[in-house]
Amino acid sequence: MRSVRLFLCAVFFLFSSVSVFCQIDSVEVVQQVVVPKEIYVGDSAEVRLTFHTPVDYFALLPANQVRGNSVRLDTTLDAFTQKEKVCTVESAVLERNDFSYTIVLTLVPWEPGVIDFAPFDLNAACNFNSDEHINYVDFLPVTVSSLSQKMNVSVIRGAVSPQNLPETNYILWAIIVAGIVLVILLVLLLVHLSDFIDSVGGIKSRLGFIRNALRAKHKIKKLLTKKIPDSLCAEQWQHIMRSYLQYRFASQFMSIPSNRIYSVIEQAVGGSLVQQQETSVAELSSLFVRTDYIRYALGSADAALLPVEEHCAVFLPDEKKQIVAQTLSLIDFFEKRNSKKEDAV
Repeated sequence: MRSVRLFLCAVFFLFSSVSVFCQIDSVEVVQQVVVPKEIYVGDSAEVRLTFHTPVDYFALLPANQVRGNSVRLDTTLDAFTQKEKVCTVESAVLERNDFSYTIVLTLVPWEPGVIDFAPFDLNAACNFNSDEHINYVDFLPVTVSSLSQKMNVSVIRGAVSPQNLPETNYILWAIIVAGIVLVILLVLLLVHLSDFIDSVGGIKSRLGFIRNALRAKHKIKKLLTKKIPDSLCAEQWQHIMRSYLQYRFASQFMSIPSNRIYSVIEQAVGGSLVQQQETSVAELSSLFVRTDYIRYALGSADAALLPVEEHCAVFLPDEKKQIVAQTLSLIDFFEKRNSKKEDAV
């Protein structure tokens, strides 16, 4: 009898110790809300469970785990992973609202029916170990509806081929034709690329000749309006014409004597001149000789000889106008022959 009493006392002492050091309870559920109220397979839904507990989790958890009034819960608990075939728990968050707590589960159901999570230890979900108080959370069952059952659809329709918008076919064909034309043009361009480059080079060269002629003619005309000595006018005329001829024939004209103008032009065009070309080049050479005489013979004994028309070292009346007119005519002749692509001037 005495041994029985001792055994009963030991058992009573053991249970008293457990109740002192570890109190196991279920949380006091206030309400559970599902958003949206009716969820279907594949929808994302929230299950919000509000409860009371005497444990202040936010005071006991490490500061780096608490973000404002929320704490992320561990979604790898058995209560969640056991339901992987019927739903996926994307996140679980514990929120504090004054004197209550709310667990927010975000899940996506994959099968119609009832989802009933097993009770789980809130301390473990918070990654928090407590020997004083253990709270178990038990969600109410969540019903997942089937959209096909609601709409009384029992057969899934077959796939339908994509439908084109009105007039889309015309646009597609236009794009295809434009692409083919573009490819043909590119091929032709590559085949005749060298000819195209030569043509562009020829156009550029002709434009250069035109600019050179216009520039020379403009400067020659300005000589009539300048109030300068005849010797300086003759010098400027030669400088303008030498620059023009040098660009026109791609030969050196700036430093050669005036009596070699004819031979240099003849050499530049291949060594042969027809009669009209010979006449024009000879006329140009005579203008160089005359302007040379005006530049250097002023005040010399030769300038006092007679007849005056042959030995005067200044421009005779209207002679400057005649030289300008002759020069413009010669430039036009040279450019006209060049535009016809003849071998001569």
